[in-house]
Amino acid sequence: YARAEWDQRLRQGGLTPVFTYGTLMRGFCNHHELEGARYSGVYRTARGDFAMNLHRFSPVPVVSKVEAGTGTQITGELYLLEDCMLRRVDFLERGYEREPVEVLSDFGIVETVWMYVGTSAHGSPVPTGDFRDAPAAGQALQSYLDCLMEIDVTESDWSSRGTDESKASSASASQDAVGEQLGKGEVCTLRDLVDELQ
Repeated sequence: YARAEWDQRLRQGGLTPVFTYGTLMRGFCNHHELEGARYSGVYRTARGDFAMNLHRFSPVPVVSKVEAGTGTQITGELYLLEDCMLRRVDFLERGYEREPVEVLSDFGIVETVWMYVGTSAHGSPVPTGDFRDAPAAGQALQSYLDCLMEIDVTESDWSSRGTDESKASSASASQDAVGEQLGKGEVCTLRDLVDELQ
């Protein structure tokens, strides 16, 4: 199916199901982007044809496709998003492809949902496919914070980010500057990073 056809097929009561596996999950620094979304529970990909790696320059996981039978199942959380929130998350996850995948709940329920997939593996592997198991996650958060401080990014740069196009454009300029150092546009606010480390 084409992207627009999948958009229609996957919608549930006007909401779009999105499977998250990184900093959008509860307890991580980008979870505030999902404020107001409907939480559906913990899921994992139905097939183990993915690999998870920590990005080399920031504490975010990159999930990529691998040859069938050589990967692992990815564990994460499923949310139902309104259209405005989906656009915001698409902006946050630019650089990834949103692709339909089958996920499995602890109760054996299989659903086809959206997941953001990278084009290649990066950095240290997370063999379990669960970002919460990443042994270097805490150190990576500290390193990420240090890097943001070094390039003198102020909190006000991030607080201006919003859902409309003009705010997104302003945020994009700020995030691109960070991307030169981190090799990735998706970033957390300083406030969230500090809260996460406390």
